[in-house]
Amino acid sequence: MNDCQCYTKFLNKAETLKRNAMKHIKLFYAILLITGIFLAGCEEDSSGRSLNFPLEQPDSIDNEEYGVYSFILDETFSSEKIVIAQESVPHIRVTYDSDYFDYFRNNFPDFDTTLVANLNEVNDTTYLFEDEFHSDDNQLIVVSSEELSYIFDSQNVNNNWQEFYRRYENAVGYIKFSRIGFNDDQTQAILEAGHLYGSVGGEGSIIYLVKQRGKWVIKDRRMTWIA
Repeated sequence: MNDCQCYTKFLNKAETLKRNAMKHIKLFYAILLITGIFLAGCEEDSSGRSLNFPLEQPDSIDNEEYGVYSFILDETFSSEKIVIAQESVPHIRVTYDSDYFDYFRNNFPDFDTTLVANLNEVNDTTYLFEDEFHSDDNQLIVVSSEELSYIFDSQNVNNNWQEFYRRYENAVGYIKFSRIGFNDDQTQAILEAGHLYGSVGGEGSIIYLVKQRGKWVIKDRRMTWIA
């Protein structure tokens, strides 16, 4: 083999090595890119902000009930963002032998005592709301029990609330409603509402409403608990 042939063979081998090297470089950068995307996704998941918690299949609740809830929200809160738990409050605090019953009966002569039985009946079990609350002034957000469990999964209550407000900036905590007890002609209503907003911040109340001239009016609220 003469010098020219050796040189040509050397150039061919060099070109082959170059092509192979470029393939490995491209593969290396591809691996880096995929790894970066994966790590970014993991980071979002660990922060919780990219996780998706769809609402559960809601129970059937009529529009009159959502109208009462929405009225209470508008009358009570002025925050631009209100978070509402999808699952109803799992217990009620009004019975015929309770101080709350005596209070409403003694202070409101027209208080329909059938409200108590109806309140107990509809709250025998918890219900799942749908995104049917409405407001002209506030953004209303219904959150699933799964999401609330995810946020409040730590024994460090302060960290839990920090996570909540990272997810729902400008909110005022979250609201939990019981189902509503109506009288037979739906001119009176009673329910329990809870408002939780911090590690040592929260309160619950029984709300009594009466429909006057076709519009609901809050007649009174009685506090049931405070934190």
